[in-house]
Amino acid sequence: MLERFLRVAHITREEARLLDHELGLKTSMPEDWDFETGSVTRRLEEAKIALHIERNFSTAQ
Repeated sequence: MLERFLRVAHITREEARLLDHELGLKTSMPEDWDFETGSVTRRLEEAKIALHIERNFSTAQ
């Protein structure tokens, strides 16, 4: 289950300030977000922060 929800995104300080302080989404999801069906990137979507997905990464073992 953790694999479904765990993601890492590098954002700028300005984007972090928007998420954390202006939108109040540092440690919570938007009120209408649903744990079972909601998008794991909903915080970023709410802030209109674009994601650039990189598929070529290595996992340390």
